[in-house]
Amino acid sequence: MAIQVEPPVRTPYRYGLLSTAQVVEHGKSLRLSSEYVFDSVACHDGIIWNTDCANPFTVTFTRTATEDEFTVTVSPGVVGDYTYSVDGEAAVPLTGTVTIVSDEPVSVEVCEVGGLQRCVTVADVDPDSVEGTTYVFFSTQNNNLPKEVTEGIDAQTADPFLVISGVTCTLVAGEIDSKGRDAFTSVEQRLVEQQFWAQLAASTPAVLGGGAVSLAEGVALLEAYLRDQTGFTGMIHSDAYVAPYASQAVLVTEENPETTKRTALWTPWAFGGGYALTGPAGEAAPAANQAWLYATGQVVIHRGNVRARGGGADGFNVTTNQDLVIVERSYVVIPDCPTAAVLVQLEAA
Repeated sequence: MAIQVEPPVRTPYRYGLLSTAQVVEHGKSLRLSSEYVFDSVACHDGIIWNTDCANPFTVTFTRTATEDEFTVTVSPGVVGDYTYSVDGEAAVPLTGTVTIVSDEPVSVEVCEVGGLQRCVTVADVDPDSVEGTTYVFFSTQNNNLPKEVTEGIDAQTADPFLVISGVTCTLVAGEIDSKGRDAFTSVEQRLVEQQFWAQLAASTPAVLGGGAVSLAEGVALLEAYLRDQTGFTGMIHSDAYVAPYASQAVLVTEENPETTKRTALWTPWAFGGGYALTGPAGEAAPAANQAWLYATGQVVIHRGNVRARGGGADGFNVTTNQDLVIVERSYVVIPDCPTAAVLVQLEAA
């Protein structure tokens, strides 16, 4: 005779994606028919502007003996550091000799290619002026205005997906809805991690290292990449198989919250039970004792309510006296930029 008793209390898998990333609960408002987008400002170059370090530049056009021709001298740098345009036309690279063909005096603008990209205009440059006539383009300190940074917003997108589980029990099994939710909880994080790893593999991350490197060097490369690309704290992702090697190499700090592993720089590290050892699409599969690691910006997980379908009249099979319930939840997982990957060698001591 079988006696039904309560199952053990299950502790969610620690140090995986759901315990490391930011999770946003949406209730019933998360829809599968939409593409989800948020704006990121993490992955663009800015500028440093210091009025004391940007010396004035001087560009001089000198009319040669040849009609419409000017020799060019610049200070500082070389002519390739500048462009010029005539009467508002498209700018072209400045060369040591330029030809300006016009029956009338023209307006010429000279601009820096890099740095602050200052521009200076001379209004009446006469191609028919006498030999030796000079036109000087001189920038002063007062013109050292910082370049306007018009870039800086990226749209990060991800498609929603469903995580689904189910359970079939006899009627004497008790509350089938509760048991369906237990079954769902047991696979939820692993399935979300599987989907996110596939999402990372299909992306185009920067591949670092040029081949398999040590685990310590791989973490160093990923963290250096995160710091080079953004001033924000990102995340490292690896299969849970990597965790003992990371611990052995003292790459995860012992001073951490209960549900998050971190590096010495306090970067959160998700050891996913649903992650894999494989890398980005088109990259080599890992050999024995090798694994791919990813670094991303912060990961935000949006999810809806857990919904149970079936049970009772919907799921009951009168021929077997069993009840079926399907449990599902909508998810959107979006990593902030940037994304990088590295192949590491796992070596025992």
